Amino acid sequence: MTAIRRVTSSAPAIGEAALAGLVAGAFTAHLQGVLPTDWNTVANSGAVWTLVAFTVTAGVARSMAAAAGVGLLVLVGEVAGYYIDTAGLRHIPVLRSEEVLWTAAALWIGPLTGWAAFFTRWGTPAQRAISVAAICGVVAGEGAYLIRIAGLPRSGWVEVTVGALAAAGALVVVPASIRLRLLSAAGGVVVAVAVYGAYSQSVLR
Repeated sequence: MTAIRRVTSSAPAIGEAALAGLVAGAFTAHLQGVLPTDWNTVANSGAVWTLVAFTVTAGVARSMAAAAGVGLLVLVGEVAGYYIDTAGLRHIPVLRSEEVLWTAAALWIGPLTGWAAFFTRWGTPAQRAISVAAICGVVAGEGAYLIRIAGLPRSGWVEVTVGALAAAGALVVVPASIRLRLLSAAGGVVVAVAVYGAYSQSVLR
């Protein structure tokens, strides 16, 4: 925890987060329109948006408070960027309920993603292991949904494989006990199951 206390907040991170989110959201909306069916869903998926928020936060946040704010702003920015590009620029009809749903999801997933990114970079070995496993669980859980429910096995297996390999690699590298590694892996599986369950609900289809 000493490392955590040493890191200070970075004011420019707020503007960078908002801009990164808007750009990423618009870009994934564009990719959704040009990629083939097996991949356009992944290009604009919740896992991809979460990974963008995770990466940006890890790069710019220097405190837990800043990490929560950056994660939130990036995800909300991605939602805004997507719908600005889709509805505002390309005039493709969208459901208002869909906008509300993803905005609400961003409001609580964003800070959690920010904290995971912060602990991955600045935390103890235990915090790093748990955080990386959780993020990998998001990717693997979405992949399982794509395979079993969305009918997109190729892209789904890519996500499951990437999530599993990234988690395994991180848990090998992190200097932690076998018990901690197993607990982190179990936590990642729990996250994957939760993500799969959330995506499987009719409201997200």
